[in-house]
Amino acid sequence: MFPTQDMSQQRDKPSYAHLLLTGKCNLRCPQCFVDAGTKYEGEMNTLELLHAADELVKMGIRTVHVEGGEPLLQPEAVEVLERLRDIPDVLVVTNGTLIDEERAQRLASAGLKQVALSLDGATAETHNFFRENTFDKVVNAIALLREAGLGVRISTTLMRPNVHEANMLLEKCLEWGIRILNYDAFDQIGRGVGNRDLSLEDEHWKVLARELLPRAKEVADRMQVKVAIPSKYVKLLGIDENDPDYEWTWCTSGLSQLLIRPDGAVMPCFVLASQENYVAGNVKEQPLDEIWHDSPYLRLYRKLPLAKRCPMGYQGHLFFSNVRAHGQVH
Repeated sequence: MFPTQDMSQQRDKPSYAHLLLTGKCNLRCPQCFVDAGTKYEGEMNTLELLHAADELVKMGIRTVHVEGGEPLLQPEAVEVLERLRDIPDVLVVTNGTLIDEERAQRLASAGLKQVALSLDGATAETHNFFRENTFDKVVNAIALLREAGLGVRISTTLMRPNVHEANMLLEKCLEWGIRILNYDAFDQIGRGVGNRDLSLEDEHWKVLARELLPRAKEVADRMQVKVAIPSKYVKLLGIDENDPDYEWTWCTSGLSQLLIRPDGAVMPCFVLASQENYVAGNVKEQPLDEIWHDSPYLRLYRKLPLAKRCPMGYQGHLFFSNVRAHGQVH
């Protein structure tokens, strides 16, 4: 049973935003929720991208994730990051395949502190099933980014072909000096709609609860491990909602978060990028602050029950975090 909470009111400004620099991507991952591959029609030019970055700064947003597609395919990526310097928490989310020594240094020089790399297996065979012939490039990117003084976090989507390597990946990340490892559940949205067979089943979640989570607790002083558990599995796993290792996170779509798509479209949530009927406005046409406060669509959207705001029916997730009750990473 998902706890109840009043989430009907948006904040005066978002605390969290996603800025997608391009729809282009050099990979075609079967789980891609934005269905990345080719450019969006009407993608923002250099001046428009910098304007979008300035709008995020002007609103005083604390956290911005810079993504794509593959954001490093956007030639102005570093320039955009330089414009976001005044934002306390900026993260570039990349597949890591375009990272070389020069690019790693340029990212650091732009003021960036952390990069999230996508890694979908502990072995080349498994990762390359999703992201062809890229495992070695990602592992090399980890070393290059750390040498440039950047923090590296790993993001993994848990799916049937890789769930058996969840513990192995944790051990690999410890070897590589990773401080944050995030496991997300496969979502049937974007390109995932056509790959439903990748979804985990009950037995997979039972194994994760029995093997991954206890090991994560043991390494809490060395690495933060976070696992997003869809609410429908809470009862199956016998999780006590008062257990300090777990925290309910309600959907904040359009309430304290937003997305700016590569074509300038403003949407309530990053998982909605491929859903055309969720557009609230466009930063190429009006100020972001004005869209946030005055968009008729967002006003209507915020009045909907949580489960009806999301095409997947999510109200939120239960997150396991190994550092909530077991100390902090040193």
